[in-house]
Amino acid sequence: ANNGFILATLKIKVEKYEKIDRANCKKLKFLHNAGVEQASILLSKIYFYGLGGEKDIEVSMNILDSVPDSTHPYYYYTGAVLLNEAYGKDEKKAIFKLFKKAADMGYVSAIEKIMMIYLDGSIVPKCPERHFEYAKKCAEQGSLLGITRLGYCYAIGLGVTKSVEQAIKVLKIAEKRNYPDAIKLLNILESDNGK
Repeated sequence: ANNGFILATLKIKVEKYEKIDRANCKKLKFLHNAGVEQASILLSKIYFYGLGGEKDIEVSMNILDSVPDSTHPYYYYTGAVLLNEAYGKDEKKAIFKLFKKAADMGYVSAIEKIMMIYLDGSIVPKCPERHFEYAKKCAEQGSLLGITRLGYCYAIGLGVTKSVEQAIKVLKIAEKRNYPDAIKLLNILESDNGK
C-alpha cells in the first residue's frame, strides 16, 4: 500500500474526528516507529482525542516528544493545539513557543494564531504592532483572515498609522473572494466615507 495515500486518507478522518480502526492504527504505529513524522502527528492526535479507542493524553504527548528535531511546521502547530486543549494557560509559554516556531516556518494557520494571540493578550501581552506584523504576514500568504485583520488594522490605526483608504484597498482583495467579515467591514467603511 502507498504510505502517502494511507497518511492522506487518515489525516482527513482525524481532522473530522472520525474513529480510526485497529488496522489503520497499527499501520500508523508502524510508520511512527519507522520515523515518519506525519504518522507520529496523526497517531498523537488519535490518542489525544480517543479516535482509535481510549483517550490518552500522556501517550499522545509522549508520541510528539519522541519526534527528534522536526522540520515539519504542522508538528509544532499540532503540539501547540494539543497542549492548549489539554492544559490551557498552565502551559502558555510552551504553547506560544510551538505556535511561533510553526509560524516562523511559514505555516499560515500558526501565523493566524500568533496574530490573534498578540491581539487578545491571552498568552503574551497585547501588542498591536506585532498583531499588525502578523496580519501582514498572513495576508502575504493569501489568508482571508489575515487580509481582513490587516484591513481592520488600517481602518482603526491598530499597530499602524490609520488609513481608511489603505483599509479599503486591502479589504477589496478579500471581498473579491467573498469573505463575509471583509465584506461587512468594507461596507461600513465605504458608507462612512460616502462611497
